[in-house]
Amino acid sequence: MARLLNATGQNISVAASVTVVDNFTMGGWFFVNSVGVGSDCVFFNGNTAANGYGIFVEWNGATGETRVVYGAGAIYGGGALTPNEWVHLVLRRLSGTGQLFKGGATFGASNGTAPGAPSGNFEVSLAVFSTLRSFRVAEPFICDVALSNNEITALARGEKISQLRRPNLKTHWPLWGIASPEPDLSGNGKHGTVTGASRIDHAPVGRYVPRRAYAQGISPILPPPIQSRISIATP
Repeated sequence: MARLLNATGQNISVAASVTVVDNFTMGGWFFVNSVGVGSDCVFFNGNTAANGYGIFVEWNGATGETRVVYGAGAIYGGGALTPNEWVHLVLRRLSGTGQLFKGGATFGASNGTAPGAPSGNFEVSLAVFSTLRSFRVAEPFICDVALSNNEITALARGEKISQLRRPNLKTHWPLWGIASPEPDLSGNGKHGTVTGASRIDHAPVGRYVPRRAYAQGISPILPPPIQSRISIATP
């Protein structure tokens, strides 16, 4: 399951989990249910009015335009989204350059402006700046390393961040919608406080493998079921 946000003030949040301003990655799955005019927050780490960074959607009639937004700073990147389908969005800042990714590919122009060190919340929220929208969200994460292009592509194809860069994760909420607060799988105890968001079908990600499997060196690719073989002796 994922989370549906469809009323002003609904959000999932925890105190800002990473304060770095370079060499970081944040993102997750996003699904637009309705469109309009204005801006809605998707993911943000910090204070939207003062510091930090995040991914927003700025609505323009029938389509949404994704943007990277720094609190009280730069706005850059992005392009149109298609309503009623899941899309994977990532913000990466690597060696002084920020870049937005959509579906595993670079999306819009990059930017060299540095954001202010985050001091607010890591959150998924609705209608920060404007009127009501409706969207689904799943698997939001933030880590203190700049993922490679190949790793970002793998995430967009359904891989889970916990299977790529678990040691670097600062916060990761699958958003299964079965608990409040939402559990943080990073191991850092940054569980997400839920305000009003309801359950809905999950994003197209693979199955989760128990942590013990990794400790024992077992591949996260689950094998096909064993086929029964019955031999009948012929006279």
